[in-house]
Amino acid sequence: MRRFLGKKGFSLLELIIVMAIIAVLTAMILPTLSSSDAQKRAVVSGAKDFYSATQNLFTKYSRFEGFLTNEMKEQQIGNDAENLKSDSILVYDKKLFGNYPPHEYVMLSMAVRKSQIVYVNAVCADSLAECEQKIFKQEGLALEGDKYVLTPFERAFAQDIDPLFEQQDGIYYALIRAEGLTSGPLDDTATNPSMRVLLTGFSFDELPIASGDFNEYKQDVLLFNEDFKLANGFYMGVCSSLKVNDEYIGQPKS
Repeated sequence: MRRFLGKKGFSLLELIIVMAIIAVLTAMILPTLSSSDAQKRAVVSGAKDFYSATQNLFTKYSRFEGFLTNEMKEQQIGNDAENLKSDSILVYDKKLFGNYPPHEYVMLSMAVRKSQIVYVNAVCADSLAECEQKIFKQEGLALEGDKYVLTPFERAFAQDIDPLFEQQDGIYYALIRAEGLTSGPLDDTATNPSMRVLLTGFSFDELPIASGDFNEYKQDVLLFNEDFKLANGFYMGVCSSLKVNDEYIGQPKS
């Protein structure tokens, strides 16, 4: 009994010191955690908002029975008609009663700075891999003075997407597929086609331009984990209608 009563414990001063240390550590850690959580929520929100706006817009384009703009009309039937396959993203087809891509996939990036859309870069190809390489290598994106040179479609998209959602400063990505086109868009076998957004992404940080081996670039930059962090440390929110092993990539959207 005496031994028990005489056993030494923590003094009041020691307890106060320990509590003070815990409080300091908590004060240091919590802002980091809250900032990280806020970034994750913001990038996911950006990707979801862009998904809805992009799907809305491409559905509208596919159902619009006419050329989207006079510029695009001139490009498709005027002097630029010979370069239609490589330069145009959507083409008006009277047989399909709407605007569809000359290839199966469309991918685009959109940069927003100081609450303004500064560029849209859109590419079109028959494979996902080709679209990815073109976008992350920034093919077709060029500066003239202090402004980016945009194609007729890119100008139309920037103007039309602007009022559909509140953009955050950063970089947006979208991958869209033309579906219901039996052997490729703009042919006689197409029946009841539609445009489906497969995936959108958003990051506050603009990704580095791909150079060298693209597979290495994907490993070093583009791979992301469940915490919405890319291999290079940037946060990237992802929203998609794609499933892998019966699970959606990023946040689900139908």
